[in-house]
Amino acid sequence: MSGKPKWTREQQDQLLEELIEWLEAGKTLRDFCREPGKPSNPLIYRWIDVRDGMDLRIVRARERGCDAIAEDSLAIADDSSGDMIVDDDGEVRFDSENVARSKLRVDTRMRLIAKWNSGRYGDKLQVEAVKPTQILVDTGVPWSNEQLRALSNGTTSGSDT
Repeated sequence: MSGKPKWTREQQDQLLEELIEWLEAGKTLRDFCREPGKPSNPLIYRWIDVRDGMDLRIVRARERGCDAIAEDSLAIADDSSGDMIVDDDGEVRFDSENVARSKLRVDTRMRLIAKWNSGRYGDKLQVEAVKPTQILVDTGVPWSNEQLRALSNGTTSGSDT
């Protein structure tokens, strides 16, 4: 015996439910698996793969987790409790290190959720053409010259496209 725990189906389901709550709180799968008594990342992924709809539940949990991280970022940005300190001379002064650390914490979180959920948290890029521009799009689908002409004229060619 390898010493690794054997998980019953019921235990697996319970752990997956715990994982969903964990992810919804804005925590990572990696940290979940580092908790004592938790399975490894690859094992969790195998469990997810064999359960209908579990992958979608994980995606939704991660989306909610991004919301939780955004809310945490707002709380960090709003927290000014450590911005002023009393130095060794008893003088109250601005703690630029605390402010810089808070900024780093917020920026890191927001950049991560922009990558993880770009549709909601990513920067939106709008492209405008100053003059009429042709763009070549390679779809990988062969088109005849007749079909391309019809498409560029806004008509159909009569043949199946």
